[in-house]
Amino acid sequence: MSLAPDPHTRQLPKKASGHFVSELCYQRGDFARAMTMAERRVMDSARDIQSLNLRACCLAKLERLEEAEQAFSKLSKMTGIGPYRERVGFNLGLVRLMQDLGISGDCTVAKTAFAPPTASFHLHRSETMLFARAIQTWTKTLTRKGRYENIVRTYLAYAYLQFGNIDHALAQIIKALTLSENYYISNFVLGRIFLDLFMLGAEDNHFYLTPQLLEFFEIDDREIRDKKGNLSAIHHEIYLDFALQAFMDARAMNPYSVEILLGLFQTYMLGGMFEEAQQALYHAENLAPDALPILDAHLRLNDLTQRGVEHLRPLVARLHRLRRQNERSLGQYLIPSDYLL
Repeated sequence: MSLAPDPHTRQLPKKASGHFVSELCYQRGDFARAMTMAERRVMDSARDIQSLNLRACCLAKLERLEEAEQAFSKLSKMTGIGPYRERVGFNLGLVRLMQDLGISGDCTVAKTAFAPPTASFHLHRSETMLFARAIQTWTKTLTRKGRYENIVRTYLAYAYLQFGNIDHALAQIIKALTLSENYYISNFVLGRIFLDLFMLGAEDNHFYLTPQLLEFFEIDDREIRDKKGNLSAIHHEIYLDFALQAFMDARAMNPYSVEILLGLFQTYMLGGMFEEAQQALYHAENLAPDALPILDAHLRLNDLTQRGVEHLRPLVARLHRLRRQNERSLGQYLIPSDYLL
């Protein structure tokens, strides 16, 4: 005779699905385990779109970008991917962006102020078609409206910025922010765009805010007209203020992003706020102590503040050691690689 279950006894939860567990591993940063679990599910069903997408995301996070691109490209051509079409299109573009960043490093104007003493920029934008593939992929993805449009436009804006088309970059980020102001990477990219505008102003290549842009950013045109001084100098000052505010907004949404902290560091440095720059760098180093861009930033800070050779020698030794260990430094910590699962 079987006994009826005691209603007061706590029932064990049902076994979680394999995809849920593999996605949890991915979110925790265990990409190798997540990929292994996704591959097992694909063996059971070759058309498991969810697991195929997760596997490709894991490849990308493991820096196996060529394999990831092939996987996303193959997935994008499969029929019946339905709601995953937009996600796969975005992920394919992001892999292509990260590939190009790994080749060229930062191609923005603002990089000229922060090029590390040990860096060698061997590629020139006019000699390559870098970032064009990512732009084309995301432009195609946007032909169909989807739930991730603000994310696609955010990264498209960043690709245009790297490509050297700041007008298109600004247009795309405004569209992204119009759709949602609560995506931290949108604010991060906005900050990067205004850093470039600030640097262009420093080189006498002036970009003036149009009445439409002033309205979008809630700036009264009369406030600018009432200020004393050269108009280009006034706009130049506004760009740095905008960059700082954008990075601060982004950090309020995600305080654990090394990329945002490096953006704050650059902005503080350009504004001559060295103590604040050092604090931002300190927080970034706590998150990623062996990140080459952070050590490069330390060299830049040491150069401008002249803190002395006792700070410099161990820093340079550490930097050279890490450069020998890590050859994939050019694209590191330029923009978060948030793939869509």
